[in-house]
Amino acid sequence: MSSIPWSARIRGDVRDALLKQGPSPWPGLPPEFLFGVDPDRLDQHSINEVLVAMTELDRCRSYMAWLDSYFTAYVVRCLTDRPLDESAEYAQIAAEHISRTRNLAMVTTRRMLDEAIVMATRLPKTGRALREGRISHSQFRTLIDRTNLLDPGPALHPNTALVDAAIAERLFSRQGQWPATSLRDMVDKIVFQHAPDAVREPRKRNLDKRGVFTHFEGDGTGEITGTMSAENITIAEKTIAALADCACRKDPRTRRQRQADAMYSLLSGTQFACECGKEDCPADIPEPGCIPDVQIVLHVIADETTAAAIEERQQEQERQEQERQEQERQAQGRGRSDAGDESGGGARQSVVQSRRTEPKPASEPDLEPELEKEPEPEPATHTDTRAVQMTLPDECGSDAESASAETDVAAEPPPEPADDGPPDAAPDDDTDAAPADAESRSGSTVSAAEMPIDGNLGYLVGQGAVIPEQILDLISRYPTTIRRMVPKGVNPEDVELPSALPSDPYRLSTALDTFIRMRHGECVIPACRGSAFDGDCDHVHEYDHEHPELGGQTTPDGLNAKCRGHHLQKTHSRWLDDQYRDENGRLVTVFTTPEGLNIPGPAETLEDFFGGLRRYRFADPPAAPPAPREPGVIPTSKRDRLAAKYERRRRERERNRTRIADGVDPLNPPRPRRRKKRYPVVPDDGAPPPF
Repeated sequence: MSSIPWSARIRGDVRDALLKQGPSPWPGLPPEFLFGVDPDRLDQHSINEVLVAMTELDRCRSYMAWLDSYFTAYVVRCLTDRPLDESAEYAQIAAEHISRTRNLAMVTTRRMLDEAIVMATRLPKTGRALREGRISHSQFRTLIDRTNLLDPGPALHPNTALVDAAIAERLFSRQGQWPATSLRDMVDKIVFQHAPDAVREPRKRNLDKRGVFTHFEGDGTGEITGTMSAENITIAEKTIAALADCACRKDPRTRRQRQADAMYSLLSGTQFACECGKEDCPADIPEPGCIPDVQIVLHVIADETTAAAIEERQQEQERQEQERQEQERQAQGRGRSDAGDESGGGARQSVVQSRRTEPKPASEPDLEPELEKEPEPEPATHTDTRAVQMTLPDECGSDAESASAETDVAAEPPPEPADDGPPDAAPDDDTDAAPADAESRSGSTVSAAEMPIDGNLGYLVGQGAVIPEQILDLISRYPTTIRRMVPKGVNPEDVELPSALPSDPYRLSTALDTFIRMRHGECVIPACRGSAFDGDCDHVHEYDHEHPELGGQTTPDGLNAKCRGHHLQKTHSRWLDDQYRDENGRLVTVFTTPEGLNIPGPAETLEDFFGGLRRYRFADPPAAPPAPREPGVIPTSKRDRLAAKYERRRRERERNRTRIADGVDPLNPPRPRRRKKRYPVVPDDGAPPPF
């Protein structure tokens, strides 16, 4: 007897539906589904209407993806006659039906089955965001990948429902676009709060898969790729680009071709050369095996809680290192005493006396601990300019006191991890008394490097959220500069930081410049991945140098971070952006096209990632009086045109805010179009025209 319920049985009138398919009904979709745009009469619609209709197509794709998973889950449940959380091993039955019916590969079908089961069991509330068009299908796949470890077995993680509810609440409460990095960081932060191991484990697994892979095309070319940590990739990429840029401007190769040749030179140790062909080439190329003098800085943002936990872990590692050195000294001391007992006490005393008075032969091995010797300086082949700049959002400073921690890249490895110790064993707190038996202690002590750090997620600019252990690894490998906007231990709400220079209200202070770059992390344009620390701090409202009180003040809410390209586009084109706080105190960014269409900006900034950024207070910039004009000097037309441009943009921003505040959709649809007036066609009777 079949296990398929009667409600799922195929009726007789649909048995041959796939064999007798007629015309598709989708072209007859009502125009209401496309914002009133008729595809057959596009010339009667404005460009803004067509752009909004394209966004409706994106929402349609999201709904279709949700329907796909919803139907797939129903088919699996009916064909297996089991709950979805128990039907994974029986899904092959449904996979065969779907694969043959839809002419899909089995690999594609199994991926669809996995997504359907996850949406129905692990992320049901987040699936509603896909249904409503809040996220795209690819973004929903990102959410699935970032939450994979919440259900390692047949039973779901106890906090899976909390993670699902928190993600759905963020997606439905935020108005704006979700860049790939912001969505990934948001999910990682929520998962880390409820299940930290679900964020740590993927990094460990991916690092275990690191390696170098090659692929040959068969025509004399090939491809080489490497998998490693994000910071190593960043450093390698900047080093290759710096060596490629050493060639002069007359080099006929493209930038990518030069980088490929520079990568080969670095890997093989051969000389990189400029191919301009000139004898007096001005290119300054380093020697083989050396890198050019380039400054590579990794910007890391971490809150004060994480910084304190990392500092405590560093102290714990130093204490364990001292204990290990003490154990080695005692072990070597016992070895000397055993050797002395075999040869007699008098002989031992004479040997010790001779070592104190006679020089030691060059061939005699050194019996002193190796750690006590002064390290020999390495040959200076090049200067290591790699560094880490760590900024603390909860305690930062205008002219922050910087603590430089110089470390050698090839420093001593950490102590060996325990072989059979329990994972939760706490290290011994007694640092004064030496252990009686070092071997018995080593089996029950866990190295500090193996224990997780009780902190929050940090942010590596250009890469995204990072776990505290990765931050500790970064500051242990490279010279680190810690920047604070206020002194350590001071409440940020009790300090009023300067927003502009006293001599020039247009120029940002160091505190505000650091704050703006921390708050955005990347370029404010959602589709741009440019680092905020490599871009510009832009006045959203144009600063009026003659009348500063009219707008464009140097304040935190009046500035954002843009890469150089988008900054120039905003300055020298008719693209417009606006930035303000909504009724909930969140920072809202709106972009306006030259045709007047309002486009929402990013849904979140790093203020949502680091709540401590909202605690900072900045003083109002000094209102500089307009510079007095010299008598008899006529103002230039350029300044008049610039003032008119600023005034036009101020009026446009005011109109946009009024429309959005009145309840109009954030995309700001234009007013109802007016149909063209059609005049009757007069037949040509051959008579002359009346004029």
